[in-house]
Amino acid sequence: MDIIKGGKKMKNKIRIEKINKICFSKKIFLISILLVGGIFLIWNIWTPLVADDFAYAFVDQSMSKRVGSIGDILYSMWLHTHETNGRLIPHAFVELFIWWGKGFFNIVNTIVYIVFGMLIYRFMNQGKKKYNVLLYLGVQASLLLLFPVYGQTMLWLDGACNYLWGITFILAFLSLYFKFYFNQELFRKKYWIVISILLGFFAGGVSENSSAACVAGTFLFLVLYKIKKIRIPKWALCGWIMNLLCWIGLICSPANFLRKQSFNEAEGILEKWLNRFQTCNEHLYKYVLILLVLALVLLVLEYSRHGISEYFVISLLFLIMFFGAHYSMIMVPFYPERAMTGAITFLMISIGILLQRTENYSFRNCIGAIVIFFATLMTVIASGDILVYHRQTKWREEKIIQEKNEGNTEISTYLITPRSKYCAGYGLGEELSEDKEYWKNKYMASYYELDSIVKQSGEE
Repeated sequence: MDIIKGGKKMKNKIRIEKINKICFSKKIFLISILLVGGIFLIWNIWTPLVADDFAYAFVDQSMSKRVGSIGDILYSMWLHTHETNGRLIPHAFVELFIWWGKGFFNIVNTIVYIVFGMLIYRFMNQGKKKYNVLLYLGVQASLLLLFPVYGQTMLWLDGACNYLWGITFILAFLSLYFKFYFNQELFRKKYWIVISILLGFFAGGVSENSSAACVAGTFLFLVLYKIKKIRIPKWALCGWIMNLLCWIGLICSPANFLRKQSFNEAEGILEKWLNRFQTCNEHLYKYVLILLVLALVLLVLEYSRHGISEYFVISLLFLIMFFGAHYSMIMVPFYPERAMTGAITFLMISIGILLQRTENYSFRNCIGAIVIFFATLMTVIASGDILVYHRQTKWREEKIIQEKNEGNTEISTYLITPRSKYCAGYGLGEELSEDKEYWKNKYMASYYELDSIVKQSGEE
């Protein structure tokens, strides 16, 4: 009997070793990155220009001139601060890629997406084995499942430059402070001052709410350095100052005050703020309540086992950043789901840091397996939805160009309705109106050099 039991234990040990060999294999890890990148590149290729993309082909709102040089972009961004908002960095990229072509954007956006996923992975995997295939796939699966409007924030040209690129800049900047917290031997060279200032510049000027959380989170890292009696390096202080200044510049853009006036809100100050607070709560309950509960449970478990450990503190810091990014939206009258990108990312990192350190491997692996399973199904569904969306827009564009070549400059065409959140146009409202003066109609018509373009009469 003992021999039989011993044989079973030996077989289980061999099986576990084989699984670990696969899970921590550098080769399999790199294949996973290539697989994710390949799928994402195809999705980008299938994603057409949508809504605001057509507008950014032009220098200003009069549509009198197309963007054709770096000088045009700089002038357009100056106008942007007075007409649109203060997000000059992402919108400069939008105009650049509309000018250079969607094909170039597809490649660069795929690279940014891979970097984004790797940054999240590195935060979660601090102090662990370098290559963890299951964790990396779990991160990618979470991105696919958790973002409310994935297509808007990851694939839509305008949306990706604002949200995917924005949070990637923020995480790259935060990673310097995060790594230094665990290893003070890093970043000793003077050129890191320049790097931190540059990253602080990009991280501070990309998002009203996520950049605000970044400013607060970086400051909290500096406080932690003081508490641990770590000498604050010059690069850390200079980077934070630049980050703060750029965020202030973004917020103080004249166009932001004009936008507030365009929304119909309650006249009473208290009622106005309560309505905005309620909107934030509704988004929290709808999209991240389970995640928030999980984050709090993991914090309690970590504290009960190890007290106020380094990982407890860092996880709590990212949870604070989540609340900061989420509830800072009470400062503005409109909270679209795409603006949750940064907040959800911070919450994911908060959970992942502690989930990677739980001693209950069955619990962790069970969560990972469930997430990866559903994400695999959604990848198939998303691919189908994005492909259908691609074909519909391609056929319509061919029809528009054909009619234009035949001399017709006033075109009526059909609407395209996105099938799921993985399509870039999902949640952006009707792309065309029967009114040729509607802004989406005007920009699309100007982009194709037509007098007008409208949706077919009577179409819903």
